[in-house]
Amino acid sequence: MRDRATGSPINRWRLLLALGVLVTLVVVVAPRALEKMAAYAAVSFFNHYSVTRYVQRLQWTLALGVALTCWRRRLGAMQLLSCSLSRQLALFSLLFLLIQASVEWEWFPQLTFRFADGVGFFLLITYLAWIHRYQAYAFLLPALLFTLHYWLFERILNTETLACGANDSFLCIPDRWPWQVRY
Repeated sequence: MRDRATGSPINRWRLLLALGVLVTLVVVVAPRALEKMAAYAAVSFFNHYSVTRYVQRLQWTLALGVALTCWRRRLGAMQLLSCSLSRQLALFSLLFLLIQASVEWEWFPQLTFRFADGVGFFLLITYLAWIHRYQAYAFLLPALLFTLHYWLFERILNTETLACGANDSFLCIPDRWPWQVRY
């Protein structure tokens, strides 16, 4: 009796091709990746943005939205575990918390802070999909209001802390023509 996985010639070629790609990745890419990781680990710079109070407050508003949705829809642990979006939301939440712990306690923060944007982005996308899945759009309001408050009052209206016209900082109200900007 022939094995279905490797029995046909097409499957054998696929297996050989996959092994060839794997060997190529290990031989060519792995040394370069290890070299990059060693270079990043040697640098002492890392960004603390993922552990700022604004990011942590946004996380609390997202958690509030999840808790209110679970309460409103009467979702139990078994229902959440059986939902793939709930598992993905838990995974990205845990990954982001691990990145924050790494930055806060300085466990290779030079490497881990670089993943914060990507993991945070997928966390937000998964959160929106989860809210859509349970039709709990009203519970997006805490996160939306917090974000709007932050951008309006801390970033846009609080421009006296920005040296506009002197260093062309992010979010400066344009005060001259583009060709007059010095980089």
